[in-house]
Amino acid sequence: MENQLIILSESLDKKLEVLQKIQDYNKRQEEIFSAENVDMSLFDDAVEEKQRLIDEVVRLDAVSYTHLRAHETGRNL
Repeated sequence: MENQLIILSESLDKKLEVLQKIQDYNKRQEEIFSAENVDMSLFDDAVEEKQRLIDEVVRLDAVSYTHLRAHETGRNL
């Protein structure tokens, strides 16, 4: 049980880091749109990076689930 809690805790820490980066990109997008001359290429870059980060959160969820299931069933990864 302790191993499972460690896995969950580590996964949540990683997700929090990624979510903080997503928030930073949200702020960046607001700054881009607040500018007098909006540079859509900068906005598009931020959107692409946010998508990459969202994909990372999804991947972290899958890895966490797989690790937990492996511990429950006694399998090694």
